[in-house]
Amino acid sequence: MKWRSLLGILLVVMVALAGCSSSGGSGKETGSNPSDSNRTETRKESKEPVVLNVMLPGDRPADFNKVIAEAERRMAEDGLHFRLDVTFVPWSDLKQKTQVMLSAGEDLDLVFDAPWNAMNEMIAAGYYEPLDELLARHGPNILNTRPKELLDANRFDGKLMGIPLNNKFKDPAATYVIRQDIREELGFGPIRSYGELTEFMYEVKKRMPDIIPYVGSLATGNMTLVPFSFRDVENGPEGTQALYQSLVLYHRGNDSKVFNLFDEADPEIWDRILQVRQMYLDGIIHPDIMAVKGQEEFKKGKVAVLSLNSISVPNDIAAAVDEAGGKAEAITFFNYSDKQPSMFAAYNFICIPVRSEKKVEAIQFLNWANEKDNYDLLAYGMEGVHWEPVGDDMYRVLGDGSAYTWFPYAWIWNPVHDRIKDGLPEQELAVEKFTRDSSNFTKHVLAGFSFNAEPVANEIAQYNAIDAKYYGPLMNGVGDPEELWTKFKQEAEPHVKKIQLELEKQIEAFLNRNS
Repeated sequence: MKWRSLLGILLVVMVALAGCSSSGGSGKETGSNPSDSNRTETRKESKEPVVLNVMLPGDRPADFNKVIAEAERRMAEDGLHFRLDVTFVPWSDLKQKTQVMLSAGEDLDLVFDAPWNAMNEMIAAGYYEPLDELLARHGPNILNTRPKELLDANRFDGKLMGIPLNNKFKDPAATYVIRQDIREELGFGPIRSYGELTEFMYEVKKRMPDIIPYVGSLATGNMTLVPFSFRDVENGPEGTQALYQSLVLYHRGNDSKVFNLFDEADPEIWDRILQVRQMYLDGIIHPDIMAVKGQEEFKKGKVAVLSLNSISVPNDIAAAVDEAGGKAEAITFFNYSDKQPSMFAAYNFICIPVRSEKKVEAIQFLNWANEKDNYDLLAYGMEGVHWEPVGDDMYRVLGDGSAYTWFPYAWIWNPVHDRIKDGLPEQELAVEKFTRDSSNFTKHVLAGFSFNAEPVANEIAQYNAIDAKYYGPLMNGVGDPEELWTKFKQEAEPHVKKIQLELEKQIEAFLNRNS
């Protein structure tokens, strides 16, 4: 599915993978090489290591090389003589470098991508390999660890163009990591609503002037405060597949209707924009929110509340706050008492470039990695060194958690093998378990819909350039709302209207096919 033109972050600069070479040509050929299987068998017999070049986002975890060495040793014992050459790309450069590396024909065999990154454009340009046949022949573990709802809902024009990476059926979560020690010092009980959270932030400002009440982990797209604060609101506005990172087009609840904020300024959204502006003027929001690294500020003890795409407190954040003499807790306002509609969407994928000459080997590696013991190794590190199991579905981090940071979401994430961190507060544990059970959700009317961005690719590109100037400051309260909105609407409205019309046309065709 051509899913979500989403978290629309990031840009265009050339970078070369160390040890990789360009394969030349146009990169537009499709389909697996029919000799792949024979070539694989020859390599197994000769035991020559096959180098798989992998591109993942973020920073290289500590002890990563040790974990990969152990994985390569285990694979060799299983008859897979693979070597993993993994390059990590900073999040801020991810879209840009994904586009450049694929278009330049870099030697890549596995690439992290997402509709909020460059995935839609790369699929439209023919840079990724359809995976259905490869998975049917070489990926039983990959298929068996992903329920049918997840696989069916994440197709692009009916094809699996990447392996969906997810462990929940309602994602992403809206979580605020807060300083529990500050909450208790100020006399606040557990925070159960966004209104209570706002009261807490104002009390921090009043009684702890050296602490900044709020910062976001990112300052763009749906991580800006206005859309983030709506994430767990029942029937609240939710971005569309065409412009997922933006609420200028949005749906509400289990409905296919497309609303255009430029046509009518939704009072609920506009009231929240004005509220966030006032919070910025009152000193509640970090004064440098558009540029500061929010997680680092929180780790240093400078901030009381951090918005984050997570249900629990990440290990590195918990360790840093503990070391500074504080304590962090995660709060979410997710309603897990009633069934909610789910699109069963994945927001991350691992893809195989069409140029790769090792497509079979890439799937064989991922199939191996989606076995429980191997998943445990790559997700959590070496048992007894970095972590220890707690039953069959939980784990306990050893040490401060910094020796090998958790990142299965980048290449192997699945809802069957992913463990829950031990010691979660009752609320967090309940949300984790609830969101991992597909029976807790109803199927959204647009589940399985895939937006083809190609007919309006130019309009989306032009909108994204305009969005970069206005959306972040508007939704984080940084500038005057009336002034920003007037300029934003004047420049973006014609492009958004064309995108809306194309989206509505495709939704109508989808609904007619499935009626």
